[in-house]
Amino acid sequence: EEMIASLQKYSPDILALVEVDTGSTRSRGKDEAKEFADALGLGNIAKSIKYPFFGVWSLLRRMPILRMQGNALLSKYSFDDVKYHMLHHGAKRVLIEGVVHCPRKTSVFLAHLALGGKTRKSQLEEIASIVRSRRHPVLLVGDFNTVHGKHELDFLFSTTHLSDAVKRADVVTFPSWNPKKRLDYILVTPDILVDKFSTIKIPFSD
Repeated sequence: EEMIASLQKYSPDILALVEVDTGSTRSRGKDEAKEFADALGLGNIAKSIKYPFFGVWSLLRRMPILRMQGNALLSKYSFDDVKYHMLHHGAKRVLIEGVVHCPRKTSVFLAHLALGGKTRKSQLEEIASIVRSRRHPVLLVGDFNTVHGKHELDFLFSTTHLSDAVKRADVVTFPSWNPKKRLDYILVTPDILVDKFSTIKIPFSD
């Protein structure tokens, strides 16, 4: 409720939620993505549990506290298309893509990358391939877990048309109570003009 109150004054058109609970025992069965959407007037939801269906990491889908943890895109614009790309490596591997017209056709991707450096590198290579296949504007947002620094994204920048929406070097996002690192990014293709940006001081989220 506090997060919703903090966001209402910004009246977002699109909201990307990472590690949102969609109905586990932890949230007492509440779908937090829907609660955010209803409160903020964002009637279009694309959400997915972030764990794979098969393999050892699929066990996380059966754990009571984790099994409903996922990511969600909320939008005031209708989705023309929604895709859930399941990357090939890592525990957290879903890449959500929602195609909106605002007013031009745009793909909004939401990622939550792995904690391991080698796995992140593999995921970024796969994401780069998907982004390169799009011929319209792209937003790629999310928690990239770049614990070693922004240089981890150099491959993505060099092999796609994406660039960092944030041009300052002093922006940090994690941990929320005393930020020291930047793990969270908004990347855009040249078709998208970034007018301004800010990091919101919310003590219970990056």
